[in-house]
This record gives sequence, structure tokens and C-alpha cells, in this order.
Amino acid sequence: MTAFAYEIATLLQAQAIARPNDPEGAYAMPWYLVMGAPGSGRSTAIKAMNLSWPRGDSPVAMQIPDQKCSYWLPEKAVFIEPGPRVVGPQREQGLLYELCEELETKRAREPIDGMLLVVSAQVLADSTEEGVEQYATSIRREIIEVAQALAADVPIYTVVTGYDALWGFGDVFRWTPERRDEEPWGFALPPATPQNEAAAQIEKELDGLTARIESMCFAKLASEDDPEGRSRAFQHLSEARDLLHKLGVFMRIIAMGNAFERAPWVRAVAIGSGIPGTGDRLRHGAQRFASMGLYPPAQSGTPTPGGMPLHAYLDAVLLPEKDLVPTRVRWRDDKLIVILMMLGVVLWLGLAIVMIAG
Repeated sequence: MTAFAYEIATLLQAQAIARPNDPEGAYAMPWYLVMGAPGSGRSTAIKAMNLSWPRGDSPVAMQIPDQKCSYWLPEKAVFIEPGPRVVGPQREQGLLYELCEELETKRAREPIDGMLLVVSAQVLADSTEEGVEQYATSIRREIIEVAQALAADVPIYTVVTGYDALWGFGDVFRWTPERRDEEPWGFALPPATPQNEAAAQIEKELDGLTARIESMCFAKLASEDDPEGRSRAFQHLSEARDLLHKLGVFMRIIAMGNAFERAPWVRAVAIGSGIPGTGDRLRHGAQRFASMGLYPPAQSGTPTPGGMPLHAYLDAVLLPEKDLVPTRVRWRDDKLIVILMMLGVVLWLGLAIVMIAG
């Protein structure tokens, strides 16, 4: 019995209560493993996807001492958020493998439907390029461990949250009527994209996403707003370009393959803000400004928060691909195996009759 036996059993019981008499049983809802460093905003990202919560938007209550994961049960999916003992720099070796082992035991035909990878925009923005590489390498190691433990390619859906922390965010992404029907800030790779070619495709898509953000900044610069607001928008242009460059470095490491490991199956990337903000700190170029005797103010000065929601991610990206991972067929449901077994039984009976008659 693994360290997660009681936790997963309690989760299955909660799902059965939520979906009574569902013929699919343990597979009644898609399950997603929420990866990422502890403190990266995983819980906030889950709540920011505008999900329906018939039983409340808190983790599933478990009367289990030493609980190692948080389990979220909205209306349409199950999210498993491993705690700091399972993922992250303080994790205990072997626990992530045990979690995967328990998932295979309880949902043998399809342990999980995908991984939701949550990345902190603040960590990327505050890191050097070398720091970004270390951040990506540590997360990639855990993603590979999950895929190897399950002996399967698992689709990965990336969410970069905390974008609202960038200076000038509230000015550039201020809510206006024309933003009501805008497309999500991100992209999904074509289903036919080979895993070993995903890194190059992601780079192209990130270039397009950068161009979209730049157009928002230029529109603000060309407006008749106050000079301070336009100056913050100009700084946001610099901050956004730096962040998207670092995100490109991060995703290149996550998606690349090598001679020893298959490339992780990255399917989509989205950028957003779980809790809308105004931009808390000027980052890019701060040292250059300081060398000129200029120091950024403690407050951004943006009067209202902006918005870059993640509300459509589950319905628009995850759920349409919930059958992307093929369900492993039970032997009794495989017609070929059943026919071969029946033929074997008939041959054995025939042989037994011949031997008795002889």
C-alpha cells in the first residue's frame, strides 16, 4: 500500500458522491495533475478558471493526518495538487513515484488525463537567464518522472500566472468594452505536431503572443491618456518583452527531447492573472535607471487593476482534449483477446477429449 492509498480512496468516494450512479465509475471525470513549484500560484490558477463549484471552492476535506496533496473537485474535472513534500526543492524522493503508482492502481485504464503546469511570471521576471534555466530544469525533471512512472506520454497544459505583477499592467490591460470578446492570451499547438518538433512551434507561437502584447502597449502609447499612464505602458512593453524572452527559454527546456528522454508532450500555453493587479515593481532596466540616479517609485500609480483572465482554459483547451490520452482497454473488453481465449479453451477441451478417447 502506498502513502497515497487513503487520499486517493477518499477522492474517489467524493467523486462518486458528486457523480452518483455514473457508469464510468472512477473515470466519470477527467483527472489532472497540477505541477509546478510550491508557491507558484497553483491554487489561485485553478480558482481563476471560472469553474462551477457545487460543493464549494475549497479542497476536498479529508480526515487524514499528514495529507500530502490538495484535491480540488469542481463540477467538470478533478485537480490533484501535490504538496511541497511531493514536488519542489524540499520534496522527498520517491513520493511523486508513489503518487503515480497509486493513480495507476485506482485508475489503471487512464491514471490521469493531463498535467496542468503552473509557472510563476514573477519568478521568471525576477530571474536571470541562468536562473530560468535552473527553474525549468527542476520542473522538467518532475514532469519526466511522472511520464516514466506512468509509462505514457501525458499532455501538458501550461499556465503562466501572476502576469499582473509586471509594471504598467493595469494601464495596458485596463478593462474596456472592446475587450469583452477578445481571444485568450495564449495558444494551443495543432494536434498533429510531433513531440520532437513542439519546441520550434512554441517559439513561433510565443513570437505571435509577444506581438499581440506589443500591439496593446502601442495602442496605449497612441492614446490621449495622461503622460504618466503612457510612460508606464512604455515600460510595460520593455517588461513584457523581457518576460516573453525568458518564457521562451523556459519552454525550450521543458519541450526539448534528447537521446535519453522523450520530449514532454506540451499541448498549450496561456498567460494570465489569477488575481487582477496593477503591477507591483519595476524590474527590467532598473539597474540602468539606478546608474543614472533614477529610482522607481514604491507604487506603480496605476489607478485601476487590469485584467488578463484564465476563465476559458478548462472549457476551451483542457476538456476538448480529455480523450487525447487513449484509455487502456481492459482484457475482457478486447474482442481479439476474448476470441483467442475462447479458441484456446475449445482446443484444450478437444485435446482432452482425444486423450480420454485414446
